[in-house]
Amino acid sequence: MISVYLDESVNPQIAVGLKARGIQAIPASEVGLLGASDEEHVMQSARLGAVLLTHDADFLKIADGMRREGISHPGIIYAHLRKYGLGIIVKKAAAIARENTPESMTDQVIFL
Repeated sequence: MISVYLDESVNPQIAVGLKARGIQAIPASEVGLLGASDEEHVMQSARLGAVLLTHDADFLKIADGMRREGISHPGIIYAHLRKYGLGIIVKKAAAIARENTPESMTDQVIFL
């Protein structure tokens, strides 16, 4: 199972839903990173050893740049904001968290 770090673009209620399903979920607000740069969110995700859950497509560019530079990250789950409601995002992200390990998610980008 993996832990999930939610950047500030993600509704904190998603963290509540994940926690209710037994998933360790850490929203940016809990670690004082509201207003932080995207790079700071990626670094926090790495410090926590948690996969980053985001609605922000900029993280896809950051992950690609990291890949090209040979820099590793714990993984990203990208959930398009207008594609799914909160309940579906919680359900899909919880399934990903249960079905994966930190090792299997390293450097991976999963699209919901």
